[in-house]
Amino acid sequence: MKIDLDWLNRIGIILNFFAGFLLAPDLIGRQKLLNYEELIEEKLTNYIEYMKKNMKENIFTYPFNLITKIKLLKFNIDSHIDPSSTITDRILIYTIGSIVSIFIIFNVLFNILMSKFITLLLKILDAFENFLKTEETLINILTIIGIIFFIVGNAFQLIASFKK
Repeated sequence: MKIDLDWLNRIGIILNFFAGFLLAPDLIGRQKLLNYEELIEEKLTNYIEYMKKNMKENIFTYPFNLITKIKLLKFNIDSHIDPSSTITDRILIYTIGSIVSIFIIFNVLFNILMSKFITLLLKILDAFENFLKTEETLINILTIIGIIFFIVGNAFQLIASFKK
């Protein structure tokens, strides 16, 4: 596969263009960036609180509520069986109960897995929230990204300059 050096040069120019804006926050507006940072912190805090509340209410109680509903459903089916019903009706109810039990087991395992995933996600978001609480974090991140764009853009332009 041959790399088109003209396109590599164009990509380098575009990366350098974006690097110029990212390295000079005054072009974007320092106060605007600080406002964006505060908005991100506020939204992230609200999202973390919502996830913690939702996780406590749903993830741990849902499987147990479902088990209760299934037991009530089975009780409802059992109560409608005629005492003089045949053995096949009882086998059918036992089979339905076994199938429902399989789904309950998978549901409980899925909810445990999701609670672990949400716990891991909350740890990552908490760390990111603490990282954003320092002063001018967004400007520092944009500066690092701008430096990377500048270096990669210049490397692309240097490679593209070696045309045959």
